[in-house]
Amino acid sequence: MKIMGREASPRKKVENVELLKKMLAYQGVGHTPDEVRDYARLDKEVNILCESRYMCYER
Repeated sequence: MKIMGREASPRKKVENVELLKKMLAYQGVGHTPDEVRDYARLDKEVNILCESRYMCYER
């Protein structure tokens, strides 16, 4: 996952930071990187962003 850069609107940047915060919180309670990746894949917001090819380096 990556945070969108300079070309993104401020609203989109905030949404991306909130999504990252959600994933970090999930990891923060003890989930492994693989579990976080699986959780992200199940998340509707992440899937929409990945399908658009904006935020996912791997699937």
